Amino acid sequence: GTVVGAVDNLPLIGVNVVEMGTLNGTASDVDGTYVLAVSGPNASLVFTYVGYVSQTVPIDEQVEINVALAEDTRLLEEVVVTAGGIERKERALGYSVGEVSGEDLRESREINIANSLAGKIAGVQVTKPATGPAGSSRVIIRGVSSLGEDSQPLYVVDGVPIDNTTLGTAGMWGGSDGGDGISSMNPDDIENISVLKGPSAAALYGTRAKNGVVLITTKKATPGLGLGVEFSSNTTFEEVLVKTDWQDVYGQGTRGEKPSSAEDALRTADFSWGSALDGAPVVSWDGTMQPYSKAADAVRSFYNTGVTSVNSLALTTATQTSSLRMGFSHLNNEGISPNSGVVRTSFSIRGTSDFGSRLSADAKLNFVREVVNNRPRLSDSPGNANYTVYQLAPNVDVTTLECPPENEACTEPGTDVDGQELHRGLFDNIYQQNPYWAANQFTNADEDRRIMGFAALTYQFADWISLMGRVGGDTYTTRRTGITPWGTAYSRLGGQSETEYRITEVNTDFLLNMAREFTPDFGVQATFGGNMLFRERENLTLSGGGGFNVPGLEVVTNQNTRSHGYGISEKQINSLFGSAEFSYADYLFITLTARNDWSSTLPVDNNSYFYPSISGSFVFSDALDVPSWLSFGKLRASWAEVGGDTNPYSLALTYALYGSHLGQPRGGVAQGRIPLASLKPSASIGIEGGFDIRFMENRFGVDFTYYTQSAINQILSTTISSASGFGSQTINAGEIKNSGIEILLSTTPYRTGDLRWDFDINVSRNKNEVVDLVEGQTSLTLAESRHRGNFVTAEVGEAYGSIKGRKYLRQNVPSGGSDCDATGPIVHDADGLPMRTGDLCIVGNGTPDFIGGIGNSLRWRNVSLSMLFDMRFGGDIFSVTNSAAYDNGLHKNTLQGREEKGGMVGEGVDQEGNPNAVQADPQDYWGRIGGGFIAEEFVYDASFVKLRELQISYRLPPNVLARTPIKVATISLVGRNLWLIYSKVDNLDPESIFNNTQSGIGLEHSGVPQVRSIGVNLNVRL
Repeated sequence: GTVVGAVDNLPLIGVNVVEMGTLNGTASDVDGTYVLAVSGPNASLVFTYVGYVSQTVPIDEQVEINVALAEDTRLLEEVVVTAGGIERKERALGYSVGEVSGEDLRESREINIANSLAGKIAGVQVTKPATGPAGSSRVIIRGVSSLGEDSQPLYVVDGVPIDNTTLGTAGMWGGSDGGDGISSMNPDDIENISVLKGPSAAALYGTRAKNGVVLITTKKATPGLGLGVEFSSNTTFEEVLVKTDWQDVYGQGTRGEKPSSAEDALRTADFSWGSALDGAPVVSWDGTMQPYSKAADAVRSFYNTGVTSVNSLALTTATQTSSLRMGFSHLNNEGISPNSGVVRTSFSIRGTSDFGSRLSADAKLNFVREVVNNRPRLSDSPGNANYTVYQLAPNVDVTTLECPPENEACTEPGTDVDGQELHRGLFDNIYQQNPYWAANQFTNADEDRRIMGFAALTYQFADWISLMGRVGGDTYTTRRTGITPWGTAYSRLGGQSETEYRITEVNTDFLLNMAREFTPDFGVQATFGGNMLFRERENLTLSGGGGFNVPGLEVVTNQNTRSHGYGISEKQINSLFGSAEFSYADYLFITLTARNDWSSTLPVDNNSYFYPSISGSFVFSDALDVPSWLSFGKLRASWAEVGGDTNPYSLALTYALYGSHLGQPRGGVAQGRIPLASLKPSASIGIEGGFDIRFMENRFGVDFTYYTQSAINQILSTTISSASGFGSQTINAGEIKNSGIEILLSTTPYRTGDLRWDFDINVSRNKNEVVDLVEGQTSLTLAESRHRGNFVTAEVGEAYGSIKGRKYLRQNVPSGGSDCDATGPIVHDADGLPMRTGDLCIVGNGTPDFIGGIGNSLRWRNVSLSMLFDMRFGGDIFSVTNSAAYDNGLHKNTLQGREEKGGMVGEGVDQEGNPNAVQADPQDYWGRIGGGFIAEEFVYDASFVKLRELQISYRLPPNVLARTPIKVATISLVGRNLWLIYSKVDNLDPESIFNNTQSGIGLEHSGVPQVRSIGVNLNVRL
């Protein structure tokens, strides 16, 4: 027979044609034709093709079966999985839902699948921090909604929430990104992802859904399709995306002079204030004479080409009543930072079975083991190799720091002949490490063992009513080892710590589903359910003090002194919820939901909170007589409220044991924050409206959403006088408001013959405002840069994430205004150096104005091409790296004035308002601006346009595979983050924040460079 498309009657290439219940199958060729020998006249054929509705056709003794497959428009009868695993028609939803297929995640893959959502869903901002391959992801849906807690969404896998805690982040004083829970998911196991954006969409999921929900549905075997095998292999190569563009005219030294001794060269290795590079011999830090000329670029020389390989195998078997799928995946990554990477092995098994006509079961287990070698240290300099690499003078070859001259064949990079850090006086700063020592001798490794899964039973009382009971869990143990090696400059004797985290979350729920049509036009779909969440977190620590007794023996028992710690927290939420959807003639829908939670983290007399929602959908294209060119039209609207609790032990003082005294236990208060016994639940209220319109047989479509939502009664921590014995107190206060629009345009501009072009663009605008804080307070500090004096804050009347610091002091201060409002020329002091404002000023904001994505897909016969552009406009970033480059004389802007005899004259005025005429040494002038002294200079517009994804795929024709057991084989050339098309940030990727928390928004400091990846993907199905 022949398989064609129902709309254009054109042949479809590569359609899977399988005899139901067997492995016997084939695929259509370039003309859409197929030939298949079947077992008998009573068999049936199953026709499946991506983007089209599957068909099952009984043979009934026919010898030719021609099929026209209808396009799956995902409009009329698409089923969307919502809260609690409830399935609803997309046309009935009164709120916006974004979807991404599993196929989109597997081709151009990321180690953390959350990063794969970037640019694909309107209103969803995804940032990959500069924290290395095993780092976490920052996902914000419709703007930041919390002042004191995480604003990331809840992740739900097959109806069961999973833990997404980030076990460690970098801050002002350094640290590492500990990764997050969603990174454990294997893309090859995922069928699709749905993103529930607003309170209405998430109302039934409770407290943690106030920031939205990411629903992940995993694969299972299709009943009736017999045995199946699927194998995929992906290999990609990563390199630094944005290279630094430092000045290479002047070399190391100070005050225009070259180093005069080895000690001087060692001390000034990151000071580029020497004379012009002339190629003449000059003493190097190792005592040898080296040409005073430009060395190889440090970034290119230090960082490696990263390699990531992923191999996955899935086996399926299915009968008409049972199915089983087993999946195995192995990921091996070697990061661009030396001696770093991640190895992840996962195994999943999922089975379903029908026990008669009424009882069915569904169960799944997923085992994940992840080993991370040397999570990079970030932000502050101790142990941070990136900091040193980025600040080396142009004539200093970074590779000379790998081995001492007298031991060029050293096997321990960064190590001197005495076994200690090579040249511990580097940069005259013991806290700035030799990068090879930091990368190869420091240890910051962890091992994670995780089990996720569920078991569910469903009893069908009648065809319209069923009851499901389910137990789901997510439990993992993370063991982390941190070693500062013996011989480190700032810690000569070294140190070691061992930490183990044990986190368990169990969700037990039941769900009663009812769906009944009382008349041909009027129907009701109702649910009633309950959930019990139990969460427990334990952590054990064992650390040493005083250094290692025996150098090189890196075990805690070799430490001079040892200490241990133990912490535990538990939390439980009991919930009842329900929903009712009323439909009329399948074009008018009204849905009501309600949920009540009882949280253990709130006071007994105030631990119950109720939140309702109402939403509606009107498919006017079915209800009204519309023109033939209008394929589909829907209006939707919703209102919802979601409540929220807090972390355990915020109601009363807790106590802990701190060793002993004279043989008796010694205890004390275990917290530095005053609790609030009368704590109230927080709340988030949202309104949403929009429409979805499709034209010309769904070839053109517009989806528009407007929303507004406010988060009130937030649970915050505010600072108090230290005379109280505490540093802060817990309060109920504060409000954040988000409002915005989301637009999705989807088209098929060209569809003729074998060629099809699909094009879509999503754009969203979010306006965020901090409406209120604590009474009498207008600013809340969220984070501080290592320079001190530069902050990220929440300011009343401003968008969340204001960047505050000093501006240039300018001449014209408006009447009634402050130095921050001044305009005109820069004021210079008596030494000719620029001055700064006395007050902290708002110099930027980390929240973007617009985000969006543009997707293109071209398909011609067996070849397909797809690309995704990711866009972000507005929002700022404060760069410590560029600030330090001013201080060190590396930035190109510091070239100004170096050739002027007697120094440079800064443009502006003196303190009396006269034109500045005082000459200043360029090192003093630019050093005054750098080092965080004047923040205004280093706040950059973080807008960007990136070619986020590109893939070219070739599907082998069926006639090539005819004599093999292979049904489908596809090979693809894939790429991620290939091209930073537009950016205004000097020397860095504009996404280079160093942690995924909301407090880290807008701050950059010496992170791992962002990478582009190019590779090959092979997918084979038997």
